[in-house]
Amino acid sequence: MRDALAYPLAGDAEDRYLGGWILHLLHALVVPALPLAVVAGHLAGVTRAAATGSEPPSFRGWRTVAADTGRTVAVLAAYAVPSAATLYLGAFVLPSGTNVSAVPIALLAGGLLGILLPLAYAAPASVAHAAVARSLRAGFDPSAVGRTLRDARYFTRWAGGVAALAVGVGLAAWLGEYLVGYLLAFYCEVLAAACFGWGASTTVEAAGE
Repeated sequence: MRDALAYPLAGDAEDRYLGGWILHLLHALVVPALPLAVVAGHLAGVTRAAATGSEPPSFRGWRTVAADTGRTVAVLAAYAVPSAATLYLGAFVLPSGTNVSAVPIALLAGGLLGILLPLAYAAPASVAHAAVARSLRAGFDPSAVGRTLRDARYFTRWAGGVAALAVGVGLAAWLGEYLVGYLLAFYCEVLAAACFGWGASTTVEAAGE
């Protein structure tokens, strides 16, 4: 656990956190979406580094960050479409009003969660395969990605990554107006990306990527 918590501080940590902090500030104050896309691309590089056993990358290799950003945005967009459609359908189907029984609402909400959870589980694995192989096609290889999803190591690391992301979102919401807030949130994001990479490490190697 200590090694995992120290991993986001390895390598060129000053450059990494300065870049992450600036991008989060740009997202909050200037441009809503583009900075977070670059953050996602950098985090894909972190996932690749964790999966291959190397130190997390910095923002200095801008060509690598740009390529990772393009692949990662494409993968996440592919998963976002059914997720958004599911949420829209849920908002349309769920009954509204004060006199509606809680039973149908609970059943529909459970069904929506049952659809969204597999998408959230599969997306980091697809990003990991695309990042390690440096190929968008690898992110949608059903046999390779499916092997990762069936691996118990990936499940446990994925759960840890999701927990780290939840903490990061909470810190950003709670301390976002302070300078330290986005730094702590970015640390949690790097830790989450590393967890996803560690979880996929054995299966991406088995796939020959």
